[in-house]
Amino acid sequence: MNSTYPPVAAVLKPRSLGISSFQRVEYVRGTDGTLAGSRDALCPLLVYLQEARFGLNGIREIYEGCEINRRALREMLIKHKVPVETPPASLDLIVRPRSLPKLSLRRKWGLVLLKDGAVLVTAQPSVTSRHVESLVELFSTNDIRGKAWQQQYETGPSKYPLPLATLELLRQRVAGWRTLARSSSGYPLNQAPYSALGPIIGHFLPVKIESKWVALHGSEILKDRKNSFGLSLSEHDSFAAAFTTGSTMGNRVGLHTALAQHPGAYVYFSTATHYSIKKTVLDSDELTGQWTQCRTPRFAEIMADDLGGMIPEALAKQVVRDKALCDRNKESHRIVLLANIGTTFVGGCDDILALRQSLRAVGSEISYIHVDGALDFGFCPNTISLGSPDSMIKNGLPVVQGITLSHHKAFGIMVSGEVICYSPNSKELAALGSPVDPRVVFETWLFQQMYSQEDLIQTGRYCVNNANHLRAKLAGIGVATRFNEASFTTLLERLPPWMVQDFHLAPEGDWVHHVAMPHINPGAVDHFVEAVSKLDDHFVTVFRFINADLDSACGQKISLLRIRCRDEMTFPSIVRFAKQLHDDSDELDAFCLDTFKRRYAYGGLSFAAFDAYGDPCIIFLVETSARRDFFPGPVLVSPDFSGSNDTVQHLASKAFSLLSQLFALACWRSTEVEDILVQTTEDLQ
Repeated sequence: MNSTYPPVAAVLKPRSLGISSFQRVEYVRGTDGTLAGSRDALCPLLVYLQEARFGLNGIREIYEGCEINRRALREMLIKHKVPVETPPASLDLIVRPRSLPKLSLRRKWGLVLLKDGAVLVTAQPSVTSRHVESLVELFSTNDIRGKAWQQQYETGPSKYPLPLATLELLRQRVAGWRTLARSSSGYPLNQAPYSALGPIIGHFLPVKIESKWVALHGSEILKDRKNSFGLSLSEHDSFAAAFTTGSTMGNRVGLHTALAQHPGAYVYFSTATHYSIKKTVLDSDELTGQWTQCRTPRFAEIMADDLGGMIPEALAKQVVRDKALCDRNKESHRIVLLANIGTTFVGGCDDILALRQSLRAVGSEISYIHVDGALDFGFCPNTISLGSPDSMIKNGLPVVQGITLSHHKAFGIMVSGEVICYSPNSKELAALGSPVDPRVVFETWLFQQMYSQEDLIQTGRYCVNNANHLRAKLAGIGVATRFNEASFTTLLERLPPWMVQDFHLAPEGDWVHHVAMPHINPGAVDHFVEAVSKLDDHFVTVFRFINADLDSACGQKISLLRIRCRDEMTFPSIVRFAKQLHDDSDELDAFCLDTFKRRYAYGGLSFAAFDAYGDPCIIFLVETSARRDFFPGPVLVSPDFSGSNDTVQHLASKAFSLLSQLFALACWRSTEVEDILVQTTEDLQ
């Protein structure tokens, strides 16, 4: 498939719309090649399979067949005096039937009702001559069965079988996914139920799920969810609930439901909050103040601490500023707080009681709290209680008014979720949109038949135990970590890009995170730690190989250390050393810390030599890639170095060659390094 790499999505923000931001183009780019992200890769995969199966000629023939069927349907509708239009640039038909088909039939045929009473239908490749006949009967209300008419274009799977080579490639790839899934640890996605539920769910994919069954069991699931968050039966009516397409939709619904009850309120969320919150806020003209005279936004992003929790003092300071502004404008100041129980990257939790107490200390109260617990609430709903804004503690837990839960993260089923919101007056949710796929209810119901709430709580403990096992093992080999005690997520210092890819880790800044989901067992943890420990093991081998010669070249005892961003003892001095050399050099570009980290530190294979005083004197820089490429970079030598630069460069080439061999990397060498490779191999032998 021809495509840009990495794929780019752009959002244009023209001045003509009154955009005040200095950013005129906002874009995101990235790849989703991991198993855990396969839901986002499904569409291009299906397009590829379609191209592989049909080829250009087959695709052209199929869509020519669609046009033949569309033409036949048009002619038959005209024959039966049913008004119809066929836009020339599509396979659509706009039909004005004699009587509007009832809702169940419109859903069956996928008809879209237009504003003027017409319906839109598309001649898809799956449409057959029998479908054409049935649609004519539906729109004309005439019985035409048994009447002679021309057979239209038909095709079947047998005419275009998938190439055997493609089928074999798919089998191999799926088998590889099964192996990779055991160590896929960078995304909060429960992959454990796939093997148990996948074969069952597969049988139901072509089955139409009755709306009555969906309504009955969907209602039961949502009632049980309300109970699990501490609501009594008498409180159920005050809380509206629904299924969603995931946590993004849940957060959007929760925010707008809060604002529907408190119009004009200020919205507060932390820097660790899921991006969907910020996107929803920035999409709201009212919250951004886009069209107000002073263009003052009614939201604020509050600083979070290193563990992902909103800082209460920072929230209080911002609220004081906003309240003062409201007082000057003679407006009321109300607060909608969007809190987190388990942030995406760090697994951080906001201390809701501390946040409320910090605001009480400055004379403010929160009007509405909505909590995003997309992952954590699936396993541990006993961290908060739902209740009215008047209550602060209920059943010994902080009280909030709304929650978001994600099915695919916690349960490992299709991308979906649930949202519950306090809505005592309208008893409805805001901005809900169209109903979700009935399979959401079916798969949630099926999951609950196999896993009780007690099972999930026990599974949550199992995940935390495995996370603690990981933390202890990493501490044992000297790897810097950061974590919340009750979270599945552990941050560890940045690893080489091929390890990030092999274990499907998620990098952010100086860290990557490992999420001990239910499919990660103690053996998978040990395997991961073993791979991490090999980094330093291989460097010990390299340092032993060149240390004596480097001591001799420098005329003093030299210490060699791998460059690690989170090493607070050595990394600041390495940065100062590199910056000074860049500033003094006419050949090197201006120093940029982010660029230095991204090119050399995050690759994990750069190292430095320190003199007897603990100051860096030589830096050996290396770039690496997820494709296991190895690019020996510049060797930065101190101006005070009195030894032979040629000797240092020669030793650097030997070290680079050995590193590329130990890590099985493709070394893009200079001619000198190529020559050294043979000598290095002989020396090792």
